[in-house]
Amino acid sequence: MKKFFSLTALALSLAGTLALAPLRADDAPKPTEVRVCPMTTKAVEGDGGGNTTFKNYKVFFCCGGCKGHFEKLSDEDKQKKIDEALKKQNEKK
Repeated sequence: MKKFFSLTALALSLAGTLALAPLRADDAPKPTEVRVCPMTTKAVEGDGGGNTTFKNYKVFFCCGGCKGHFEKLSDEDKQKKIDEALKKQNEKK
């Protein structure tokens, strides 16, 4: 009987550990690419003026100046700019 409880406890412990294990990099959701500069709303080709990651977005910029200005914005303003850029990006599709 002790062996049964020991094995049950071990199994539950392992199950809990696996359930709380972090996601592998392959399992992580891919960020949404924003290919319209959030500062100028111009389409960005290639790498443009660089990019940054904000929340679950990979944001591309038309020039390095826009990237610098974006990084100084509050999180709320960054989200507004991204929403506007995504709206324009989706209109083109």
